[in-house]
Amino acid sequence: MYRRDNFEVPEEPAEGKKKAKLIIMIVLAFFAVTVIYGLITVILFIRDVKGHFDESNKVADATRRQFLEALQKNYGLEKKDVTITDERGGGSGYPIYEFLTPKGRYTAEIGKYSVCTDYYNGEFYSVAEERIRAALKETEAFAERDFVKLDIDCIFVGSDQYSHRGTLNLLPVWVNAAEIEKFKNDEIDKERWQKEVCVRYTIAFDGSDGSVIEKAQLESLRDKLGYFVEEICIRDTLGDASAYWWYNYNLRTNILEKDTIIH
Repeated sequence: MYRRDNFEVPEEPAEGKKKAKLIIMIVLAFFAVTVIYGLITVILFIRDVKGHFDESNKVADATRRQFLEALQKNYGLEKKDVTITDERGGGSGYPIYEFLTPKGRYTAEIGKYSVCTDYYNGEFYSVAEERIRAALKETEAFAERDFVKLDIDCIFVGSDQYSHRGTLNLLPVWVNAAEIEKFKNDEIDKERWQKEVCVRYTIAFDGSDGSVIEKAQLESLRDKLGYFVEEICIRDTLGDASAYWWYNYNLRTNILEKDTIIH
């Protein structure tokens, strides 16, 4: 004991000092472990992010190479003649490209097993429309009637058989100039076309006599067009043009839907 201001104060026991030091050491050790754990976590996170980034870059690079090789094989385009100007989703392996060639600017979409572009859309649409018009003229319901084309769309399907329709009008990359010439002469592999090409065609008639088109009148189109046309839409304007019949005929399922539309 020692005296302070006439009071006797007991000396701090040695055991108390040891406990205080021990608590301080535990706190410092816990803090050090926490800091080390945090640093290790950050390092591992950075490594994982870098690894994922590196892997995405590898996938994107490999996909670009495959795409350019597909253009060279099917379109005869040398790699030096193709510039990818925009790329969306490259790291996924299923990107959408915007690309530039001496012929013009185009779009491509990479599927799981396929490459589709709009490079030959103009040539394809021209021949497809001829085939469709000829088939319709040979169909009794339309033989004596003139019609105009409203729209023709090629739906991106690809050999992976997507369960949903794409948003882009694209053709499989194998539909090139030589294949379109075969298509024109009806010398193509129809089974392959039915799996990988999907067209929606819309036509319009003016001055309907009021008669309703029946499915039986359209069924002959299935053999002539069904290997590349999925659906034909018909707008048949009634007498005063204030209303029209609207038909959707699916050649693949042989289902006809019809309705009367009032303006």
